[in-house]
Amino acid sequence: MRDSIKDKCYFDDFIKEDSERISAFVEKLKNGQIPDARVQRIKEKTTALQLGVFIARYSRGDELIELSKSFPPLFDSWTDTFNKNNYDVNLKMVSLSVLFNFEKELSKIESNLLEIDDWLITYLLCGENNKNLVYPEHYESLRSILKNNSFDSLLSYAKNDWFDEELDCFFSHKSSENLYYGYWCFEVAAIIKKLQIADRKLANAKFYPYDLAHFQE
Repeated sequence: MRDSIKDKCYFDDFIKEDSERISAFVEKLKNGQIPDARVQRIKEKTTALQLGVFIARYSRGDELIELSKSFPPLFDSWTDTFNKNNYDVNLKMVSLSVLFNFEKELSKIESNLLEIDDWLITYLLCGENNKNLVYPEHYESLRSILKNNSFDSLLSYAKNDWFDEELDCFFSHKSSENLYYGYWCFEVAAIIKKLQIADRKLANAKFYPYDLAHFQE
């Protein structure tokens, strides 16, 4: 277990439930049971569910080598259904691509990603830039830290400030439904990996994917 908010039984149930939903969508798409007007939306929904299952497996404690084998088909599903308006999915997938050493493949859709016109996603792809943030209320402090090359502050941000209790997305663990798949600052870990910043101080930080930041397979 990497997650400390839910137990293994919860993640087993989450993964089983959403895997069944994915299978149902895939079968309906295969059999032409989805109206043409909804096909793209269902494909994007399926990709989002696949990403949630993938992150839930990380939270549950699945081995990184096994997750790395599952990442290419997830990456392909994401690129096949890419929508620049799906910000959360896009940010997570860019970050995971860096962490799983998939940057060569990521470069193939760089032009599409740059159309999102977001400072953070562009930073992960190309480094410092003059774009605005899509979500300044959550990431302005991160941008200031990186602009000032304040790497000690970056470690503190990952440990103490990334989890923003004012954002609705950080309340999924309180839902009566199985919506929670784990809170992980993949984007910060990806930046730390790209900049080769020593992060031993974050080895036990609650929301920092320390082992993934050091994955080299």
